[in-house]
Amino acid sequence: MGRPAPHGGGLILGGGWRKDGLAEGPDRAAGRGALPPPGAAFGERPAPARPLDQGMGLAVARRTVFRPEDQEDFGRVADRVAEGNMSLLGPPPAPEAETERARLRNAIASGALLTSGRHLQHGDATQARRPMELFVNCATAIASFTCFYLLLNGAGVGRAYDDELVAVDWADAPTLLLHLSPAHPDFPRDRDALRRFGVEFGLLPPGLPPDAFDEAQEATVRAFLAAELAASDTVEGAADAVRHRVEDSREGWAKAVELLEAMAFRRERHRTLLLDLSAIRPRGAPIRGMQGRPAPGPLSLLRGLHNLRRHVIEPARARDPAGEALQPWEQAMLVDHHLSVEVQGGGARRAARMATKSWRDPGALRFVRLKEAGGLWTANHSVTVDAEFWHRVRRAEAGRDSTTPGHGTPGRCSRRRHAVPGSTASRASSTATCWRTTVPAPRGDGLSGRTAARCAARVTAPMRRSACWRSCRAALPAHASR
Repeated sequence: MGRPAPHGGGLILGGGWRKDGLAEGPDRAAGRGALPPPGAAFGERPAPARPLDQGMGLAVARRTVFRPEDQEDFGRVADRVAEGNMSLLGPPPAPEAETERARLRNAIASGALLTSGRHLQHGDATQARRPMELFVNCATAIASFTCFYLLLNGAGVGRAYDDELVAVDWADAPTLLLHLSPAHPDFPRDRDALRRFGVEFGLLPPGLPPDAFDEAQEATVRAFLAAELAASDTVEGAADAVRHRVEDSREGWAKAVELLEAMAFRRERHRTLLLDLSAIRPRGAPIRGMQGRPAPGPLSLLRGLHNLRRHVIEPARARDPAGEALQPWEQAMLVDHHLSVEVQGGGARRAARMATKSWRDPGALRFVRLKEAGGLWTANHSVTVDAEFWHRVRRAEAGRDSTTPGHGTPGRCSRRRHAVPGSTASRASSTATCWRTTVPAPRGDGLSGRTAARCAARVTAPMRRSACWRSCRAALPAHASR
């Protein structure tokens, strides 16, 4: 995103270049007059593009980069990406802009300038007018609808599920109704479509083959469709009812979740929200902004919202308020999971998430156990800890071999220490390796640093029997050690 420095000197957004190749600010550059465009070594005449590897290189380009108009020519990709980057400078174009654009194009085409994959995918003349979320690789979210929106735009998203940061109790969500017009191309009609719908929505056994789909099961699916999707007049005349037509866009999908989450935040449990998905393009229709990849269709969003209602809203209303299960933080995790499942590109799952929770929260160990139990596969789970936590770990390990060379660093749970002698679970235990990364602490917190202890994948039974796990457990407050 900007101007390449001569001979690989870096990138800037506007401004000029000093003789040593370093960027200087726009004000200083303006005081000296315009400097010649950088990158003279690349030339202005279109240079041949660097050939792609015929194996993985071509496969990745076809999946992620190439558009139909590119004709599988990386030089054409470089043309549109360079034009997109130059559009960020804004009008009117400087006289040197065409020269700079040509040199930038050659730098990209030759592979001398490695742009991000997102620029190769989305870069074109409309770049300056497009949502910058498309060009963001990592982000954080404080609400489920923002997490969903960022995921739809291709960003990896992290969210902290600390008790103090979760403001929505989904038990207070409105009555959620879903509608899809029977005239929509994706509305299930024939027996095979009914069978697939029943399996995907959990109405029928997983993997039910066509020859085992009997009349009673077909009647069950048709009854569900009639009750859940085909009744378009359900909220007509109902007091305090909201009917929303979901737009066929990333923003439209996220807006539907925003409406639902905002009503839950306002505790509008007494109201009704009907989301009409009939305007969403059918499954398989090309998405222009995604290299013509096939759209997932309305049934994908429908399934996510149905699972949100079935596995979050309804159980949250029935939960024991004093119980450990389905506290608001856990509800938020489940909401984000069920929505993340439906984030797809070209029919493939595309969501990438990081879920964290403070070790000080009462539900810290439940947070770990939820990952161990399976099901929440759309995110990596990380328990965030601080200097006090590691002080407790060291205190719990006092008298053991934590400081002996070859036995691991104090406060570090090594893969070797997870393994139980004589067990066959060392491979599984290695997926539960804990490690730490110290970062500067916020001012005034009285700590020398904050440490993130990440427990990847799952915590296995052998790990629970390990000295490291017992030490970490002992470090937790009594309310979090259940």
